[in-house]
Order: sequence, then structure tokens, then C-alpha cells
Amino acid sequence: MSRLRAALTGFVDSGVTSKTTATDARYVRFVNATLLLIGLAELPILPLLLVLELEPQFLTNLIALGLCALGFVLNRHGHHLQAKLLLITVLTANTSYFAVVMGSVAPTHLWLIPGAALGVLAFKPEEWGWAGTLVGLTMICFVLFEFISPDMEPLVHHFSDPLDQLRAAQGSTISAMVMTLVLVGMMHRRFARSEAALAQEKAQSERLLRAILPDEIASELRETGSTTA
Repeated sequence: MSRLRAALTGFVDSGVTSKTTATDARYVRFVNATLLLIGLAELPILPLLLVLELEPQFLTNLIALGLCALGFVLNRHGHHLQAKLLLITVLTANTSYFAVVMGSVAPTHLWLIPGAALGVLAFKPEEWGWAGTLVGLTMICFVLFEFISPDMEPLVHHFSDPLDQLRAAQGSTISAMVMTLVLVGMMHRRFARSEAALAQEKAQSERLLRAILPDEIASELRETGSTTA
């Protein structure tokens, strides 16, 4: 268990160096953790596509997974913006492809929602121009599938039983909701850890001030940033 935890920690920390700021490290780790989550989510999907004899869809998913691996390599080597752009573009394109293939049988387009959430969470404030562009594109695709083509006929018919069709739709909906919540929870945890570390550093510096200076002078320095000679 300890080896597995160390391997997961090493994967998530890839790309974080001594020169990486605390803010940048938070986003780098978030992207790595998202890529790991996507990889784990693909493990049951790929065999299922083979069982259903959907070879083109299997190859498409495999290519998308390979591009996500390329995103990890980019993120690891410091190309963080390019990694995020590649990741969200691949997720949007792959989801849209499966939405067209499966039609309204299983609302695969709902997976565009966690893709949009990822676009909001993964970019730093100075990168919000890219975030707005990608999130806007993702939401346009979602609106097209949700409102303009709600009764799209699937290109591949593999659900002969209406009950299987219903279960596929329910599974797609629940999975999209869970993925969205997991992404939000991951970033919230990162921010909470950063705030805790910042509070600890602040308390430590205040203890040092009080140990070196009288309380009145330390309080004045803390509140105004200067003190009277």
C-alpha cells in the first residue's frame, strides 16, 4: 500500500520542481491528478467497447488516451499551458464523437459538463482567456447536443433491449455527475491545503517576531508594515 501511495504521489508531483511556485504547483498537481483519474476511468471502458464489438470506438478512445498521456509528458516538462489545452480539447472532441455515435440512446454529451468544469478549474487567472475560449466551445457543443439534436439517431445500434438503453443513459448521467464532483473536490482540497500551509507559515513568522521584538512593536509591524524608531 505504501509503494502504491508513493507511486501515485510521484505521478501527481511530476513537473513540480524547487523553482515552481506554490500557486503553479497547485495547478500542475491538479492536471496530473485529472489525467490519472481519466486513465483509471478508461480501464473498464476499453474492454467494454471490445465486448460490444465497437472496434472504431475502441481505437478512438485509445488514441484519446494516448493524447492524454502526451499531455502528462508536456506537463511534466514544464509546458503546463499546452498540456491543459491538449487535455481539454481531447476530452471535448472525444465526448462529442461518442455523442454523435451513440445519439440520444445514452446521453454521452453530459460528459461535456465535467470537461467545462475542468476548463474553469485548471487555468490560472492570467490564463482565463484560454479558459473562456475552451469552456465556451465545450458549452456550445453541449447546447447543440442537448437542445438542437435531442433525438439524434445513433450511428451504431447495439442496444436491442430498452432496459439496457435506459441503464446506459442512467450510467452516463451518473458518471458525468460524479466526475464533475470529483474534479471540484480535488481542486478544493488543493486550495484548502495551500491555505493551511499559508496559515502555518504566518503563525510561525508571528512567533519569531514576538520572540525577537516587544509585543507592541511586533503588533505595529504586523498591522502597518513599519514601526516608529
